[in-house]
Amino acid sequence: MNDVLSRVITPRERGVLLDRAERAAIVEIASLVIACDRRVQPVELETLKGLAALLAAHAGEPTLAPTATAGSMNRDQVDARLRDLVLSLRTLEARRIAYKAARVVATSDRDEADEEFEFDLELIDALDLPQAEVERLLGDLSTHP
Repeated sequence: MNDVLSRVITPRERGVLLDRAERAAIVEIASLVIACDRRVQPVELETLKGLAALLAAHAGEPTLAPTATAGSMNRDQVDARLRDLVLSLRTLEARRIAYKAARVVATSDRDEADEEFEFDLELIDALDLPQAEVERLLGDLSTHP
């Protein structure tokens, strides 16, 4: 899992400075993946914690404690919260990192639910990412070069 997490921030993004609000938004967006199918898998929580630690290390700051809100939000609430969080991402680079972070959490349990697929489509729209960019970001996460 560490190998996949390390691909969230590629050499292209290593110089990107994320402020605390952006890091918190990225971690919460990733936690919404868990919330959207209302099933919390231990590996998803571990991945979310690893993601929070990665972002903190990137910024040289203490780790923000992630929270998983699975079961406490319905789909409309998840989508509304996503739209609010995206407003905290000031740059394209932050939006790219958010997308990759959410994908890592979504695929960590190796069982992508229909709700997670639907969330992915909503996330792409909310982040305003063109399909070609999405494909490139998925390539960053690929285990096969």
